[in-house]
Amino acid sequence: MLMGWGNGLNMPNAMAYALASVPANRVGAAFNRLTQAEWWARQATGAVLLLIGFYLTLHHVWRVV
Repeated sequence: MLMGWGNGLNMPNAMAYALASVPANRVGAAFNRLTQAEWWARQATGAVLLLIGFYLTLHHVWRVV
C-alpha cells in the first residue's frame, strides 16, 4: 500500500526528469499529438454524455424506452 503511495507521489518528478532528458522538438511533437488526442477525447465524451442524456430523458420523462 505505501509503495504505491510513494510511486504516485513521485510520478510528477519522474515525468519532469523524463521531459528534461528529451530534445525540445520531440517534446513539442508529443505535445501536439497529445493535443489532438485530447480534442478527440472531448468530442467522444460529449457525444456519450448527450446520448446518455437523451436516453434518460426518454426513459424517465417520456417513458418511451
